[in-house]
Amino acid sequence: MAKADEDIIYDQLIKLGISVKGTKAKGKLKSDTESIQYLGGRVDSEIYYLEEATNLSQSELNKYICRAKNDFMLFNAINKRHPDLIKPNLLRRIDRLIHAIAKQEAILLQKYRIQNPNGNRINIEKLFDGNNYYKKLLNCNMSQLVKEILADSTYTTVGKNRRDIFITETGKKYHRKDCPYCKRKILTVSSMKLVRNLKLEPCKCIKDMDERTKKEDSYRTIFVDESLHNVNWNLVDFGSKVSSFSYIICKGNLTSETEITEDNIIAIDVEYTPEQYRIERVTKSAIAATMLMLAFDYGFKGHIKIFTDNQSTMKSWMTENKNKRLSELFESVTVEYIPREDNTKADQLGRTQMCLKLPMPVYKQIGDIITEFPKLKQDNERLKERELEDFLDREREYSQKLAHENNYLRNMSMISIIKERIKYLFQKEHLPVMAVDELKTAKNIQLHVE
Repeated sequence: MAKADEDIIYDQLIKLGISVKGTKAKGKLKSDTESIQYLGGRVDSEIYYLEEATNLSQSELNKYICRAKNDFMLFNAINKRHPDLIKPNLLRRIDRLIHAIAKQEAILLQKYRIQNPNGNRINIEKLFDGNNYYKKLLNCNMSQLVKEILADSTYTTVGKNRRDIFITETGKKYHRKDCPYCKRKILTVSSMKLVRNLKLEPCKCIKDMDERTKKEDSYRTIFVDESLHNVNWNLVDFGSKVSSFSYIICKGNLTSETEITEDNIIAIDVEYTPEQYRIERVTKSAIAATMLMLAFDYGFKGHIKIFTDNQSTMKSWMTENKNKRLSELFESVTVEYIPREDNTKADQLGRTQMCLKLPMPVYKQIGDIITEFPKLKQDNERLKERELEDFLDREREYSQKLAHENNYLRNMSMISIIKERIKYLFQKEHLPVMAVDELKTAKNIQLHVE
């Protein structure tokens, strides 16, 4: 069973409150205590006006909703810093306040549903699955947010023949404007987001159009990506950054980069742009360059779809006079935003290739370095070998010297021991025969060492 709008709004507001970031509690106990006392009186007033809102104008109601949301966020911030300040009574009143906000926003949402075709079919809960749209509820109400979400803000289209899609009030399919299969039905312009939300299937007119597009070869799909690289020098009037754009131009009306094959690629390359700071201008240059190529190098005049992962460019590319003029050469030009992870092939081109504009002296220096590099590498290897040989020779000499010194010290130590033994024996009254032999041996060893 589907949730009521009021329950959905309540859940999203609770998520909004939980999303408040906790800040350091140190030094804020006094101010938080004062804020809690202030909230205690204000929350009761807001509950009263939101629950009994029949006599309020829309502007007054919006003011109380906005104030109540701000107080709710303040409550959550204090609760994360000093939860011991929150009393059960205040917690119950805050929950009642959120229910009051949800009730009023559900009423506004119902008005939006009534005023818009297919409004009652919109699955509000599905719109918030897997995203953080709920964070926008702090600055707008639910009906405004739903309208914004359902607006297709992921693409912009200009041209003589815009291919908008249409839906009926109760149908299960979406159509093109001149659909021959749904005569006498009222068609209204829709967005792909609403189509996906309603889980609509393409009408036969859409499928026929796709087949005709393939046969007529009237579509080209382009994937572009911009790159801004750092360089290891900073020349006068040259800068320390260089920019370029990569593009892949394909035959057909592709929906994602997974459909790119060797057979449908028309052109693929990386080109230089002089822009060093504004990445948006690099993407606009890519759009202009690919349109120029298709129009004059390939003589193409049909429909163009351009995918980019730069959302600001998607919204503003036609503000460039050159892009606007070039788009008039085609039946339509659509620039569509896709996430960076869905534009990996064009991105890989820009990461693995780089375009530079170099002053001639720098170019000659680089050429000389590249030419001399193999010789320098060989010289470096020879130098390392020579240094290694010298090191081994020094180690060998040192080892021999150390062995000679150790041998000398060993012999001297033996002589000292024998002398001490003889000295000890001579101190006795009778000199044993063995002592005379040791004395002779010691003299012989000393003579040998000397």
